[in-house]
Amino acid sequence: ENPRWPRYPGLSDLSLLRIKVAIESGEINARNEWRLDPDLSVLGGVEYLNYLIGYWSRAEKRSLIEKRLGFSDETFGEIVLASYNSGALRVAQAIERGGKAWLADRELSEARKYVKRVTSYCDSFDNDENPEALK
Repeated sequence: ENPRWPRYPGLSDLSLLRIKVAIESGEINARNEWRLDPDLSVLGGVEYLNYLIGYWSRAEKRSLIEKRLGFSDETFGEIVLASYNSGALRVAQAIERGGKAWLADRELSEARKYVKRVTSYCDSFDNDENPEALK
């Protein structure tokens, strides 16, 4: 939470429908809500990813991963991505319940799709034969 970034007052108290109407009418916009500012939204996402990396790097969380899954960079990345989508608590509970099948947990159906989509993008970029095409 960056105190310098604009926040629409009382946003968390509004219904989803009220928020949608306020955004469509321009009442809530990029000048008064950081999440609607493309640059700040990306920065916020990066900060949240960094937070999740730190969270899952803590000794007790790293121990959970090693004990239930065995540690690998690929697994760690999937855990961070799933946490970004569904929350770290939900992911930790799925790891406890399902062990190596944690990502198949029914509580993580959206996260599973998200992880597959993001990792497929990464694989595509990694295997691109013409890296100049990405510039």
